[in-house]
Amino acid sequence: MLEDASYTSWKREFHFLDKEAETEYNKMKEKFKGYEIGIYGNNNEEDKFIVWVGNDKLAGKYYFYDRKTGDTKFWPILYPG
Repeated sequence: MLEDASYTSWKREFHFLDKEAETEYNKMKEKFKGYEIGIYGNNNEEDKFIVWVGNDKLAGKYYFYDRKTGDTKFWPILYPG
């Protein structure tokens, strides 16, 4: 099912077609204030997600996000320095 459409202006913007998807996205945005986020994968039940978090100063980090509990778990660094 198509849940959103995105486009890039000065940053990536979203227009949601599904209210539930928009609510979940906003919950994730609240957890990662100041960063852009992207959903990179989910399970079949769509209650567990791999979330990319980054901005112009951070190449990116990945987190596991559990929609049922709201818990996040950091995954290894992409570019250790």
